[in-house]
Amino acid sequence: IDASMVSGTSLTNFPVYVNLADLGTDFFTNILTTGADIRITTDDFQTEVPREVVFVDTVNEEGELYFKAPTLSGSVNTDFYIYYGNSAATEPAANSTYGKNNVWTNNYVSVWHSEEDSVTTTNDSTVNAYNGTFVGSLPNTVLGKIGNAQSFDGSGDSITIGAVDPSTSDLSISAWLNWGGANSNNQTIISKRDATGLTDTRWELVRASTGEFYFRSSMDTGYYAQFTSFPTASAWSHLVMSKVGTTASLYLNGTLVNSDTMSFGSKTDAVLRIGSIETALDSFNGIIDEVRVSNVQRDASWIETEYNNQNLASSFYNV
Repeated sequence: IDASMVSGTSLTNFPVYVNLADLGTDFFTNILTTGADIRITTDDFQTEVPREVVFVDTVNEEGELYFKAPTLSGSVNTDFYIYYGNSAATEPAANSTYGKNNVWTNNYVSVWHSEEDSVTTTNDSTVNAYNGTFVGSLPNTVLGKIGNAQSFDGSGDSITIGAVDPSTSDLSISAWLNWGGANSNNQTIISKRDATGLTDTRWELVRASTGEFYFRSSMDTGYYAQFTSFPTASAWSHLVMSKVGTTASLYLNGTLVNSDTMSFGSKTDAVLRIGSIETALDSFNGIIDEVRVSNVQRDASWIETEYNNQNLASSFYNV
């Protein structure tokens, strides 16, 4: 891992994305078609770390993998080793020591890669298993920023998670967006909101039809943060909303845009949805990929490093 791509002094328990296409033909010739034999260790060649193989395609030589790095240094390159080729290997159980759930233990509430096609649900990679149900024309699986993603049509598509309340205070939400452009409706990225009235809202991250971009629970003073930028249409943007106390901050492509104050509403039992509010109203128009929710504030160093890793993985590490 290139130290120049790690922001700050160091980061702990950081989920590193590996684009398996970077590993070359020899790798794909010798791994199992399921990727069950792939293992990751630290630089002592012995200390295994958890990893998640989201998908692998040995024919087209591509795939998506995450592993939990115990430490990433911002001053010295950090080495890891990938082992493969054991034909007798089996996939670690999701909740086992080296299984996928343990990649996402650093205050992650949910992580949805949304790669699924021809099924009715999208899986949460954390131990919480807050799996989502596709609504409308979903799944509409397309090429995403990382692997595949879901394309929302702006007129009824959504992913329904359920009455999950990720946090009572601090909260971080991140996603890759390829926005399809404005229409006559509000466009929701993610929400905990029932019905059309804001009195039924815990919080929502939404672009209003009039162009304003909010993280809000109502339009009363102190209950909405208004951000000064929104992702450009027809281009990939990494968006992070990070809240600590009553301060909500927006980051685009790893850089702080602005901060404002807001407090959550009281509707703790509102349904959590991606791409809409209740009954697929205020639907998002465009592609949403790699949605992550955490019950802590992710700081600027974490967010910048996350962007560096996911935006161009081949520059984040050397193989």
